[in-house]
Amino acid sequence: MQASSVTTVSTEEGEQPHRFQRVLIVRKPGDPVADKLFDQIHESFVMEEVTTIVDPSVADRCPPDCEIMDVDNPETNRLDLVITLGGDGTLLYVCSLFTEAVPPILSFNVGSLGFLTPFSVDEVEEVLGLVLSGDVDLLERTRLMATVYRNSEAVATFQVMNEIAVDRGYSAFLSQLDCYCDGELMTTVQGDGIIIATATGSTAYNLSAGGSAVHPAIAAMLFTPICPHSLSFRPITLPSDITLRVQVPEQARSTAWASIDGRYRIELNMTDYVDIVTSPYPLRTVCRRGRSGDWFRSLRTCLDWNVRRIQKALPGGFTGRLEPE
Repeated sequence: MQASSVTTVSTEEGEQPHRFQRVLIVRKPGDPVADKLFDQIHESFVMEEVTTIVDPSVADRCPPDCEIMDVDNPETNRLDLVITLGGDGTLLYVCSLFTEAVPPILSFNVGSLGFLTPFSVDEVEEVLGLVLSGDVDLLERTRLMATVYRNSEAVATFQVMNEIAVDRGYSAFLSQLDCYCDGELMTTVQGDGIIIATATGSTAYNLSAGGSAVHPAIAAMLFTPICPHSLSFRPITLPSDITLRVQVPEQARSTAWASIDGRYRIELNMTDYVDIVTSPYPLRTVCRRGRSGDWFRSLRTCLDWNVRRIQKALPGGFTGRLEPE
C-alpha cells in the first residue's frame, strides 16, 4: 500500500523561501469571528504585498483592493495558497471548487468541527509567519475521482475528498449493489448501501458506519457497508491503484443514490454505475512539523479518542508482580 508524501517547505540555508504572492481566503458565511479573522489576515497581506483573492459570495463585504475569484475557472486565478476560515465544511467547499490541481490549503478552525482544520484562531500571526517564511510541512491527502455512467456514457465526474456513499435514498427497499474490483465481482451489497472513503474521510461517515480510522498519509480506499443485512459483512481496506465499480443491477427493486462528500447527490437508475479511482489531483494541507501530531490531536480533541480516567497507583508501593518462592 503506497503512502502519501509529506513535503517539507522550509528552505536550505542561504536560499529564499517560496514567495506566496496570490492567496485565496474563503471564510464561513455570516460568521463574525471569521470576518474579524479575515480583516486581520488581509491587513498582514497588505503589509507583505500579498494579493488577497476572495469568493464572489463575500465580495461586497471585502476591501476594494481584493480580487474576485473566477469560480468557473479556478485554475486561471494563479493561486499560491488557499486559506480557509471555518470548519471542515468550508474546506470541503474549497475542494469542490477545483476539478484539477489544488493549491496548498491552510485551515483555521472557526467551525463546530475542526478535524481537518488544525490551527486555532489564536495562532494566526504565528502560523502566517511560519507559512510566509516556508517553515511548515505539507501533508498530501489522497482524493478519489468518481465518474457516473448511464447507458455506458459518462454523465458526471466528481473529485472526492472524504467519501462517496451509494445508498437506497428514499426507497423503503434494501439497496442491491454489485461491486467490482478491477472488473472482478467482489460482492453484492444488500443493506442501506456502501461507503467508499479516503483515509482523510475515514473519520467521517466511514467511522460512523463502523469503519476504521486511517492515518491521512496512507493512500487507500476504504470499503465500508452501511447497515448490511449480513453478520459477516465487515469493512475492508483496499489499495489505491485499483478501479472500483458500484452498479445498480437490472433486477434491483429500486434505484440508488450516490452522495459525494455530503454536498452533491445523483440518482443511479438500473444498470447505471459509478467507477471510482484514485484522483491524479491530491490535496496538500499545511500542517505542523511532522505528519502525525495534528491527526492524533484531532482524534483526541474532536472524537475524545481513548478518553479514560488513568488508574491510580497501587498502595504501599505494591507493583502487582508475583515474586518467585
